[in-house]
Amino acid sequence: MSSKLALYDRATNIKFIRIGSDYKNTYRFYELNLTSNNHATHDNYAQWVFFDQTLRDLFEMPNARFWQSIVNCLQNYGIAYAYVPLNATSVTANISALTVLTRQKSSFDNLYICYMVTRKEHRRRGLGTLILQQIVQRALDEQRNGIKHVTLHVNTLNTVALELYERCGWRCYQYLPTYLDPDPHHATNHAYALILHLEKVKNVTGLCRDTNAVDINPQDDRKSIENCHRVPAQLRE
Repeated sequence: MSSKLALYDRATNIKFIRIGSDYKNTYRFYELNLTSNNHATHDNYAQWVFFDQTLRDLFEMPNARFWQSIVNCLQNYGIAYAYVPLNATSVTANISALTVLTRQKSSFDNLYICYMVTRKEHRRRGLGTLILQQIVQRALDEQRNGIKHVTLHVNTLNTVALELYERCGWRCYQYLPTYLDPDPHHATNHAYALILHLEKVKNVTGLCRDTNAVDINPQDDRKSIENCHRVPAQLRE
């Protein structure tokens, strides 16, 4: 892979901007700059197709359609980050982990995680933790613009993801039956709405690894139990 600080993909009009140092001499981290030129409609369409196809590939859901949700996500100040293997011949075709974020129109103090996924063969290598740290750092950098929270929705049966987010400081604040689109990987489409309060983040680099990185008080845990009937992962250990 090229050692350039930025790579430009003409097909999608996406600039991959390198962030930080390589992880374990195996992965390179990029912010996807969703630039547009005078042919904005064409550029947006190409980007939507890229994210739709990439998400179907990463989630192993070839018949799924992420189109509309991606359009909604990217049109409202969309942000994306990705890990790519150093030995990849193409950054667009070899993404190992991806997240897509947005500022929700209904809540301008909120950075929302539309999607976060790691390719199956690259899981349990710490990529999810590093992406969450980057997301929270981005949110902290945008506090001056009014961002106070980072939120997302997770399938109620996706216990691996739920436990990861809880260990990283998120807590469930609402149970939403039949909220999600049908998912072949889970028997239900019910969701938990999770939230991380930025004011409680004490150490971004310790996020997901240090129990003191986020100052969670007993009231946060009680709300999770009362509102979602879910006991946070740390309380069950």
